[in-house]
Amino acid sequence: MKILKLCLLATVLTIAFTIFVRIRNEERNILRSLFKENDLGFKDIIGAPAPLEDIGFDVLADIQKAKKILADGHPLQREYKIREMWAWANKQHTKKRRWNKKELIGFDVLLAVENIHDRRIKIVRFDGKAKKSATPGFDIILKKENGMNSQFEVRYPQGYLVLAIKRPINMKKGGKQDGIYSPYSEALDVPQVRKRGFEYLRAIIHTAELRLRTTQVHSLVFPDSLVSGMVPSDVAEALVIIEHIDPGRFSSGVPVARLVREVLTVIGLNESDAYKYAISPAHARGMFQFIPPTYRFLLLKYPKAGLIRDFAAGMDDHVNAAMASFLLFDSDLSYANPREQYALLKNPRALGLYLASSYNGGAVRTVKAMAGQGDNWMKSRSLLPETRVYLEKYNSVSGMMQ
Repeated sequence: MKILKLCLLATVLTIAFTIFVRIRNEERNILRSLFKENDLGFKDIIGAPAPLEDIGFDVLADIQKAKKILADGHPLQREYKIREMWAWANKQHTKKRRWNKKELIGFDVLLAVENIHDRRIKIVRFDGKAKKSATPGFDIILKKENGMNSQFEVRYPQGYLVLAIKRPINMKKGGKQDGIYSPYSEALDVPQVRKRGFEYLRAIIHTAELRLRTTQVHSLVFPDSLVSGMVPSDVAEALVIIEHIDPGRFSSGVPVARLVREVLTVIGLNESDAYKYAISPAHARGMFQFIPPTYRFLLLKYPKAGLIRDFAAGMDDHVNAAMASFLLFDSDLSYANPREQYALLKNPRALGLYLASSYNGGAVRTVKAMAGQGDNWMKSRSLLPETRVYLEKYNSVSGMMQ
């Protein structure tokens, strides 16, 4: 009897291992097939000429070198002041509690810059308080302040690229930690980088789908079906891109192709760190811009998915965040009535618009807007103004992917 149990256990383990290997091989084969150039979406955008003169060498390899140099040494300089704080120590407001708070008032930014002629990388220091170079022989300007994605330009000497920067992060907590990032610049907006960005985006989304299939996570809408495969992956791809397209620039008429190029460039330059430091006033975080309550809701609704429990860590892991996005799509679909659900699943464009609206403004508002509005529901006053712009962005970007 004991031998029989051991034989059964060995058989079960063999079958499980065989399934695991088959799934992993399938995952590798699918990912390999994704990156044939003819299969890439945004083909015209990815291959578009660089805004400035093309670099002509493997800048991505040099960016990795630059980031390693910044990480291995070169400490940042910070300037603090001590601020006296106080608060009432009792309900009667008769006693005060006092303490000193260390406040960051100035800091340097380190720039890894490369000479495009001999490909030598140098570290130069930018005075964040004086807004000028602190390294003799270099004239550097801050073109756009945007945290870790701030844009710098070397005006003198000519022929230098800014490959990566190092600066304090978590400013509300005193900026004690350092972050390393490659900000967007027109000089790095080249086909090689954009292609890498889209390949990376597509890879994480398809890996997320495969993991959801592996863990057999079932849909709330159709319990006999799996979440994986219900929603086309290009919906998730489009939503990531439009999340990082500034609505003001979009509405002001900046060409959509240019805005898409910028997002793909940032992803290509940073890959697993892309948009790691993008945190909105509503605490939406990372590449997929989830807010904490939505993520906690998905943890409760889909325990089998095995999402990372910590919100920040879950958003920093792009595959995990992509899994969360597919789970949210499924959850948002559950708010529509059965007739609408079937109609949406048969119409990819309508499905994408419904999910985009729900992703930005919530499924409840979206369902309310759709009620009795027909094809004009996207202009409904039930939607937030920002959601109506979001839908315009989705229409523009998804149309380019066809």
